[in-house]
Amino acid sequence: LGNISNENPNVVFLTPGPGNETYFEHVYLSSYLGYTLVQGSDLLVREGFVWLKSLEGLERVDVIIRRVDDEWCDPLELRQNSLLGVPGLLQVMRMGNVAVINPPGASVVENYGLMAFMENACKFLMNESLLMNSVATWWCGQPKELNFVLSNLPRLIIKKANRKQGFRTRYCRLLSTAELEELRQMIIQNPKEFVAQEEVSLSTTPSFINGKLEPRFAALRTFMVSDGSDYKVLQGGLTRSSSVKDKFVISNQLGGISKDTWIVTDHPTEHYERFVVKKSTNSHQNNSLTSRNAENLFWVGRLYERTMSLTSFLKIVLDRLNENVNDKGQKQQAYLVVLLKSITHLTQTYPGFAEENDDAIFENPEPELFILINDLKKAGSIAYNIQSLLNTANQVSERWTSDTRRILNLLEDSLQSLKNTPSINQLSHKLDKLYTRLFGFYGNVFETLPRDNGFYLFEAGKNIERILSLISVLRSAFSFKNNEEVESVILEAVLENHHLLTQYRHIYKSQWSLVAGLDMVLLEKNLPYTLSSLLDRLAFCLSLLPKSTNANRLGIDEKIVLQASTIIKLIDAESLVKVDADTQYRSELDKTLEQVYDLISKVTGSLSSLYFSHSVIQHSLLDTIEKINSDEI
Repeated sequence: LGNISNENPNVVFLTPGPGNETYFEHVYLSSYLGYTLVQGSDLLVREGFVWLKSLEGLERVDVIIRRVDDEWCDPLELRQNSLLGVPGLLQVMRMGNVAVINPPGASVVENYGLMAFMENACKFLMNESLLMNSVATWWCGQPKELNFVLSNLPRLIIKKANRKQGFRTRYCRLLSTAELEELRQMIIQNPKEFVAQEEVSLSTTPSFINGKLEPRFAALRTFMVSDGSDYKVLQGGLTRSSSVKDKFVISNQLGGISKDTWIVTDHPTEHYERFVVKKSTNSHQNNSLTSRNAENLFWVGRLYERTMSLTSFLKIVLDRLNENVNDKGQKQQAYLVVLLKSITHLTQTYPGFAEENDDAIFENPEPELFILINDLKKAGSIAYNIQSLLNTANQVSERWTSDTRRILNLLEDSLQSLKNTPSINQLSHKLDKLYTRLFGFYGNVFETLPRDNGFYLFEAGKNIERILSLISVLRSAFSFKNNEEVESVILEAVLENHHLLTQYRHIYKSQWSLVAGLDMVLLEKNLPYTLSSLLDRLAFCLSLLPKSTNANRLGIDEKIVLQASTIIKLIDAESLVKVDADTQYRSELDKTLEQVYDLISKVTGSLSSLYFSHSVIQHSLLDTIEKINSDEI
């Protein structure tokens, strides 16, 4: 099917995306076959060919396995509001520049009206009768058949001839007199659109429902494949089982269940799989990282770290609150006020604890903390971040191992558990469990994700978010001076939050010094959570991504990180803690961290322009695009 001049054709599997009820099948098949799973937005038409938007530029597509319905596959010629298809796809197909498996129009054979003519068609074309009788079917477009249907309506099943029209099958024996009359009038007005079938007894399969086995109606779907001269019936098949008792509802869209079907024999059978060996050992094209997947992996890293850092910090704050329980109306400890304000700055859920002259929220902080943990509608809350992480991870589910998917299921369980918790007093244990599962997710991804561009974007996203979170906490905690006792408690909480407390105590014992603490948090290169170390790791990840120009030159994103890293490595911790005598404001600390925060925030925009949206033009590694200003659709 592929381009005959290409020894290793580029094959993609076109899916509607995670919103489709059979998406799990698309993920499995694309992974099993080794083809790139794409959505319509991953492809574009240019110069009469279909191109894949990958991280390294545009790659020509030779074969598309299409799982998007006909009317949605090309918004230029079919459904104009479709966001699932590829504009211009049909024209490329007409030109013969792309092969499409399951081409538009193939679904015409699914028209129920054809079933009324199967017996005669078989006799005419094959000169033989059907080996297996079809269900008795009458197409209402013929006068004789129409009269029969109208006369026997109460004992028939009525369907639309075109199964794509969204008409629910009517079991006439279950309809009232008024409903039967309404259906009768619909058939009389447009008889060619309707098909009637006799109601037959249906087979059942055992289904595990609410802890016990129950019979459910089922249908067996078998498959054939052409070998060029004939069709071969494949072994096994797919069984669709109804989810509703005593009703034949097998569509996945309506809750039907898919089951593998096995052929049982009395003796062993030889099992074999037939693969076509690629002529080229270069599998680069068939394992392309699409720009959409690249962006999703980047945001999986960011959302993981965002959830992780907030969970960690909230655990610490809740522990401190439990250690210092105050009666309602009593003024909160000064260090707790700083930590609570830091939560609002970290989550950017203003006004929250950052509200000026609002002592009441500090006297009773539990309601606001409760919202920040389990309110799914509160942007920035833990529940909101977990849901965002799960949604984004689902977009690239083909990249995860089975163990990673199991951990994602556990994270979903944690989300439901947080949402169903009635009071904040019961949340501490659940946050501990969530924290452990988040660590498990990252550890599994780190150990199993291939060291390719996707991995480095995932790590870049994680490091960007960790840098921003660290800076946010430092600025809100230390930009204004507090008394020495308060600052030592805050410093202890900050060090604990960033896994530096053990190392600090190993060096400085019980002596608390803000200068020493800042020096460690900002400048220590051998500890993974310090700002200097994080900037170095971010620079390393960015250096391994493909360049749009000279590979020996720094990209825009790398220059930004280098500038931020230089600022941090040139600072002096002693000067950072200097305070304005009147305002108690540490201007150098705050402005330095603000400058670095602004720089790192720009990296996301730079990566998006370069790799995700392609607003910065990259040259394809395939050298097949000669014109930039071409007739791109």
